[in-house]
Amino acid sequence: MQRFAAAFLICFQKCCGVFIDSPDIPVLAKCDFSHCAPMLTIPIGMTAELDADAQTIRMVQ
Repeated sequence: MQRFAAAFLICFQKCCGVFIDSPDIPVLAKCDFSHCAPMLTIPIGMTAELDADAQTIRMVQ
């Protein structure tokens, strides 16, 4: 897993030119959506609200 994380961080830094290293920024990980069962459909361009304290994600119209 660390090998993939390192590859992602290198790619992210190379693509965007920034490396975010802050515990104050929530990250959504280990979620089953898209091509997994059960399939959760998230429309492209949909705004979402991520509450790290409550550990919830809410789709906003």
